[in-house]
Parts: sequence; C-alpha cells; structure tokens
Amino acid sequence: MLALLVGIVLFFVKWCSGSSAKSRFEIENSPIRVEMIRNIAQLANISYKDEVVADSIEYYKSENEMFAGTFEKLGDPDNFRHGLKASNVKRRLTLIVKGEVWIGFNLKDEKFNIKETDSLIQIFLPEPEIIDVISTATSTKVFQENGRWKDYEIRQLKNKARQKMRRNAEMLRLQDKAKENAKNVLGKLIKKKKPVEFVFV
Repeated sequence: MLALLVGIVLFFVKWCSGSSAKSRFEIENSPIRVEMIRNIAQLANISYKDEVVADSIEYYKSENEMFAGTFEKLGDPDNFRHGLKASNVKRRLTLIVKGEVWIGFNLKDEKFNIKETDSLIQIFLPEPEIIDVISTATSTKVFQENGRWKDYEIRQLKNKARQKMRRNAEMLRLQDKAKENAKNVLGKLIKKKKPVEFVFV
C-alpha cells in the first residue's frame, strides 16, 4: 500500500516540477496541484502489530441470584462446567485480539501545503495520527467464555481491545518515527538543489 502511495506522490511531484521551464518547484502558485496531491487522502507509513487481552465480567447481585444462576448453568451444555463450582461470576468473556495500528498523515487536512522561496522548499504536514486500527475475526480468539453473550456485546469488547492497541501505540511515540519516515520518503522525491524543510503543524 505504501509503495502505491509513494508512486502516486512521485507522479505528482514530477508532473509539478517538470512543468516549469526554469526547473523550479512551482507549486505555491498552483493550488489545484496541491489539491491533487491532497486527494491521495492518507499517507500511512508506520504499522505496529499488537496483541491485547480484553475482558468483560459481570457478577451476581446476591447469593440467591448466584445459586439460581449456578443451577441454570448446570442445565446448559455450553456452560455446564461453569456450574460445577459455585461462583459469584455471572458472566465473563475474555478475548485475545491481534491487530495492526496504522499511523500516518491525513493529506486532506488544510494544513498540508508546499511552498517555495528563493532559497528553500517548505513542506507543511499535519501532525501524524493513528489512521486505523485493524483486527479481523480470524485474529481474535476466545480465551474464556462464561455465560451467554450477544453479538453486540462481543463487538463492544473487540472495540475495547482496539482502543487498548491505540493507547499502546501512543505510548510508544510512533508518531515520531512516522515523521522521520515522511521526511525520508518525500525528501527523496523532490530532486532539487534547494534544501527541503519539513514543518509539522
């Protein structure tokens, strides 16, 4: 995916720079060209794989409810083993979720711009952000399931796992790595004698 995005950016950069007789990076006075690059939408240049545990637990509210619930589980083939030993746990679902966090830049942000002076080319980029957190059904395993759980409750628990992945990625400060990658990728595409300065706003 990144290779495709780089190829598109390279096409637009060559097209923009090649249109000048003086081989200048004339893009500041051509907002439509900046808009074409912005239409790439996103530049995702960092991916982080993670595995988290998400747990949801509900307790019985009284001893009477616990005893009634225990007998109910004994009559349920799927929960029979949980009824063999009395417990104040009414329901519990624990998932092990593998996923991938994508971090990059939203090029549709109005902060994205490219300007040129007589001595410098400036590329303005928005601060990197988490673009997506991806997990699939095949990457999710049930570690333990006690009681009955509805589909929407399982989805909520999976969303809880994705939020954990998001927080983990933020703690690792992967946004700093995304900035360095953006400088390396976009900097190499601009073959100019002038120095290139990246400004994150």
